[in-house]
Amino acid sequence: MKFIPKDINEGLFFQRRTITLFDGVVRGKINDFIDELNKLRIIIEEPKCNFDVEMAMDMLDDAEKVTAIFLFSGDSDLLEPLERLKVKGKKIGIIGVRGKVAGELHNIKDKYIDFGKFYTGKRVYVKSENPAFGGTA
Repeated sequence: MKFIPKDINEGLFFQRRTITLFDGVVRGKINDFIDELNKLRIIIEEPKCNFDVEMAMDMLDDAEKVTAIFLFSGDSDLLEPLERLKVKGKKIGIIGVRGKVAGELHNIKDKYIDFGKFYTGKRVYVKSENPAFGGTA
């Protein structure tokens, strides 16, 4: 398993929106903690997930057993294995959420299902922090 070293800063521990809720005293303590971690040369690593690689291997290993593949993902990292399956005559279905599926996958698919259409709960729309879209970042 591979590990990715992380930068030690406020963003490692808190989302930007959360940080803005803290007063100066709390932010100072957070920064003191971060400074101490850096001074001690503490390294924080995150395991690298290889789930997309594992899915690709499973798809290719089972290619002769199936006539179609339905992928519940919008990850463009899976494009190459899907292209290989397409060359072998397999149908490709992509199940994802509108706006979250890579364009390359749309180009190779035979069928697309917008999983968001099946959601019946309350929809919450997050305002962009980008000033170009009315945010104040």
